[in-house]
Amino acid sequence: MIQRPEPRDKQDLFKGSLRHYHRSVSDSRSTWDEWIDGKSTQSQFKKRLKTGLILLAVLGLVAIIVGLIFELR
Repeated sequence: MIQRPEPRDKQDLFKGSLRHYHRSVSDSRSTWDEWIDGKSTQSQFKKRLKTGLILLAVLGLVAIIVGLIFELR
C-alpha cells in the first residue's frame, strides 16, 4: 500500500484545498431549510401530496399488520 508522504514543515499541516463560501446577507429572510437546501423547487401541493401518500402507505402497513395479528390468533 502506498504511504502518504510526511509534510516538510509544520505549517504545511494546515494548508489544504478545501474551499467554502458564504451566502450573501442581502437576500431576503429565508427559512433554515431554504438556506441549507436552496430555494424550494416543489410546490406546496406536491409537498402535501407526497406527505399524504407516505402517511397513507404507513397507515396501510399498520392495517395489514393488525389484520394479520387478529387472523393468526
